[in-house]
Amino acid sequence: MQAPLYPLKAALSRGPPALSGGPGPSRPPHNSTTVRKNNKRNRVAWCRGKRNLPITGYWDRVVFSDESKVDIGLNSRVYIWRKVGEEWLPACTAPPPRKRISVMIWGCVTFNGVGTLAFVDGNINADKYINILEDNLWPVIARHFPKNDYIYQDDNAPVHRARSVVKYRLENKIRAMTWPAQSPDLNIIENVWYRLKRELQREAESIHTVDDLQSAIRCIWENLPVNYIRSLYQSIPRRITSVLKANGNITKY
Repeated sequence: MQAPLYPLKAALSRGPPALSGGPGPSRPPHNSTTVRKNNKRNRVAWCRGKRNLPITGYWDRVVFSDESKVDIGLNSRVYIWRKVGEEWLPACTAPPPRKRISVMIWGCVTFNGVGTLAFVDGNINADKYINILEDNLWPVIARHFPKNDYIYQDDNAPVHRARSVVKYRLENKIRAMTWPAQSPDLNIIENVWYRLKRELQREAESIHTVDDLQSAIRCIWENLPVNYIRSLYQSIPRRITSVLKANGNITKY
């Protein structure tokens, strides 16, 4: 049976058309993340220790942080409906590949909204991470935690656990949270990165330089709603329950 034809603009999609007899459009499978056995046990133990902690009085004191690389110019495949002989029409051809632009960013969020955002030249090492904390963490603590009752979260990336970083933490009495390895689904800032990158996609055509990219990132970051950030904090108990139900395996978050 011949596939139906649709107006070209309405036929643009992120995936191929529905498989014959299928319930809807086909989609690529999610990437699988295999959690090491020892890390599964640690994730379960960590979640058991945190599952009864309240949002108010505990989780709303946590400053979540992370680094992320942002790329513009990576091409994604687009499928269209067209008739035979239309393959060279302008509306049926893809634009030329764009120059790839990328930046590395560090950011943190609090229950009261986003914290500071820092752009990093190249990859982050121990010295750069200490400078990030020195320049960007303390203003957030001074603004949102006048009683110094914050809890700082970062993951187990090697740079975060370098000797010089550990020394800096101890000397400056940073109140840090223990964190289970392989746990991006427990870190709510991962959702913030996802949303930021999705919103960047809408502005991709107007981004041509690193300065353009940094400006767009900063604008999106500064306008992320407080209610959205708080909804992520409210999801933490559900995330913990999901990890426990999955016996330490990665979850949908």
